[in-house]
Amino acid sequence: MAIGDEPTRKVSGPQDALQYLSDNRAIQTGFPYWRARHRCYDALKGLITPEEMRDDFIAACAQADFRLR
Repeated sequence: MAIGDEPTRKVSGPQDALQYLSDNRAIQTGFPYWRARHRCYDALKGLITPEEMRDDFIAACAQADFRLR
């Protein structure tokens, strides 16, 4: 993941994804953001797999125009 010209950051798993969502103000708005947070918590509780959470995390980042690498 990368914001603008900032360095790329690797996101590994639901805990890291949740931290990334919390740390980046540009992403903290809209339905995709809230759904991604909810799905991260679901993955941490074992209700869904990290792979199931991934698409929602990517959608939240895409809304903020993050670059995926």
